[in-house]
Amino acid sequence: MPLDLKADTTLTEEKKFPEPFDFGRSEKVFPPDTLGPDVSEKDERDLNLDASLLHQFANETSAHGCAHVVSTSRGTFTRVVWALSVTGMLGAMVYTLFSMLQAYDQYPVNTLTKVTVKEELPFPGVTLCNLNEVDVSKVIIAIDNTTFRDIKTEFVFDFTLTNASDPEVRRALDTPIDAVVNASWIGNKEFLMGCFINSVRLNCSGIFNFVQNSRTKCASLDTEHSSLKSMRYGGPKSGIRVILNVHQEGYAISDSVAAGVKLFVHEPGHRPDLQSSGILLSPGVSTYVGTRPLQYTFLPKPYKAYGDEACVDINDPSDPEYPGQLRLTDQYSYAACNLECTLDAVEEKCKCKGVLNSENSSYPMCTVEQFYGCYDKELSLLYFNVTADNRCGCPRPCQHTEYQTDISSAFFPSDESTLRLQSAKFLPATGVSIRENYMEVRVYLDKLVLQEIVHEPVYTFSSVMGTIGGQMGFFLGASVLTVAELAELCFWFLFGFLRRMSTSKKLRKAKNRRIIPVKPKTSGSAAS
Repeated sequence: MPLDLKADTTLTEEKKFPEPFDFGRSEKVFPPDTLGPDVSEKDERDLNLDASLLHQFANETSAHGCAHVVSTSRGTFTRVVWALSVTGMLGAMVYTLFSMLQAYDQYPVNTLTKVTVKEELPFPGVTLCNLNEVDVSKVIIAIDNTTFRDIKTEFVFDFTLTNASDPEVRRALDTPIDAVVNASWIGNKEFLMGCFINSVRLNCSGIFNFVQNSRTKCASLDTEHSSLKSMRYGGPKSGIRVILNVHQEGYAISDSVAAGVKLFVHEPGHRPDLQSSGILLSPGVSTYVGTRPLQYTFLPKPYKAYGDEACVDINDPSDPEYPGQLRLTDQYSYAACNLECTLDAVEEKCKCKGVLNSENSSYPMCTVEQFYGCYDKELSLLYFNVTADNRCGCPRPCQHTEYQTDISSAFFPSDESTLRLQSAKFLPATGVSIRENYMEVRVYLDKLVLQEIVHEPVYTFSSVMGTIGGQMGFFLGASVLTVAELAELCFWFLFGFLRRMSTSKKLRKAKNRRIIPVKPKTSGSAAS
């Protein structure tokens, strides 16, 4: 028997609003007590709307697990388990991303080592310094050489000058140090006896310049020479070959009791760090020095290059920490910056200047007594202390090149080659012990291979985006589109909130408005 279904046609009685009061205006204002539903009913409806939005988001979002939390087909216990799982995965994702952001804020770097075979490489800078600072056989031009030898010996060994009142000794002590250095300089013709580039003999004065040290002068290779700007092959027959005479007859006692030459292999165009140890070469020996460039390229601020210390791009003058032009050299280096700072401190303490900073100081030139008694000792002491703790604040460059060396040696000259070298006037015929004074040095690129140590950022924009996407996908199966869905949900929440705020404001204004009722006019009154 079919069921008799009857629809309930009973309508809910609508709340009737009374007629509006007449304020003599065309608009109608309702009494405050008849402005619609109660506040509690309105809040309940708003809460239902928010819950509906959340329910719809959980069902439709691309993030995994959210639909199981609100699914009505699952039991309460199952939904609680899913809610805990989703919450746990969300917490793990937030923790992982927060840890990554903390690491990103430290600006970590990866250190890469690259080895590249080149078709050509620039030749390194080469500087040669005689271990004898002052040739006493020549110093007689300024003062008596015997007196000077005795004075220098006593200063080196910290002896007390017992005859300082002697007129000759006093005159020697009061002699400006630059007069002694200039008078005692051996000169290129007596120091450099023969020079070759790529096995081709050249005039030594055409390929070597002279750089001033704090005590003497050193021969420095001109790397701007056309044959040295780029080397297309390596090996002992390439590079430079130099025959040197150290002139032991003019040696005086100094900090070093050895005889020979100190070799510096450095970045071309840069002033060598003559205060460092260098490579000691002995007379009577032929020394082969194979070099390999090692180039460092670091990242500037905010990345760290030297421990916790950042570096400066010295090729970018717009960098706020750009060091500017140095006084002693055209090319900036950390060692040259520290040397200038040390020289200023030494001059301030000793109240005199040395030959190294003679053009950039207002102090008088040091005398022999001031130089060996104060200036020279303070320079050696302060330079290494300054370099160790960087008290001068010299920035370190982000890019620089060092040279690794392989050294081998043999006796020089061989018996067979002595006559040939004497006939070519590289060696004296008689009167001088060759193996006590003469030596050969060959410096060359071992191979045309460039080794680079490069810093690269651990986090780049693409890697950060990849990490965020990977973590979102691993923990929640989410993606960028999930973020768009969440943004849409936030938009509708904000839209509803602003809409409710606007409605509530209108309600409050209407309730707070003072309403003055006016008695309607009767027809009799109108007729009269």
